[in-house]
Amino acid sequence: MSGDVYVKKSLIENLFHITNYEEC
Repeated sequence: MSGDVYVKKSLIENLFHITNYEEC
């Protein structure tokens, strides 16, 4: 269970980093 949550959080953080990078 903990691993699944970690993976989802990691994917969400990656999406945020990509959007932030594109905005800049």
